[in-house]
Amino acid sequence: MIETLKISSTAPERTSMNYAALRDGGMELIRELAQASWTDHNVHDPGITLLEAFSYAMTELGFRIQLEIPDLLQSGARHAPPDLAPAHRVLPCAPVTPRDLRAVLLDNHLLRDTRITISGHTEARFFEDPASDPPFTYTPNSEPVNPRGLYEAVLEFTERELNSNTYALSVTTASGTYNLDMALPYWDEDEARPFQN
Repeated sequence: MIETLKISSTAPERTSMNYAALRDGGMELIRELAQASWTDHNVHDPGITLLEAFSYAMTELGFRIQLEIPDLLQSGARHAPPDLAPAHRVLPCAPVTPRDLRAVLLDNHLLRDTRITISGHTEARFFEDPASDPPFTYTPNSEPVNPRGLYEAVLEFTERELNSNTYALSVTTASGTYNLDMALPYWDEDEARPFQN
């Protein structure tokens, strides 16, 4: 015989999840604090409607605070239902400032710290070619240009490898996956000075 599942009629242990207790507590406060000016406590009163909406919202918060931190912060297929898109795909905007880019980089577990600055000049010279997409080329065909949006990044990795200064890294963004090969300054060079302490 298959047992029929039923919703329990017992009140939740936590008051923060008990809608009736929250509403009753709100009604007691209304009667205590506004007894002379607020006498209509029926469900059609807008104040009571707001109290009921707030009580319901509190039960939602009460449910969420009992969850484990990984469940609250999860973003991906390991915990989420398959039809729930991860946060990095549904957020409405991309990183646009050095501070935004720093936050995106620090989300990677391989990095301990990073410093991003706007580049005043580039080591490689760019030339404009309106026929190509993107409209920049390394082939000298006109005056050199400095494209906007180029940044210099100094990265400090969580695990330091002092015998090598080259790293291969795969970065996934909303627009695709990029394979990066980076040659970084050695730890005792001037460019790495901000991270030597």
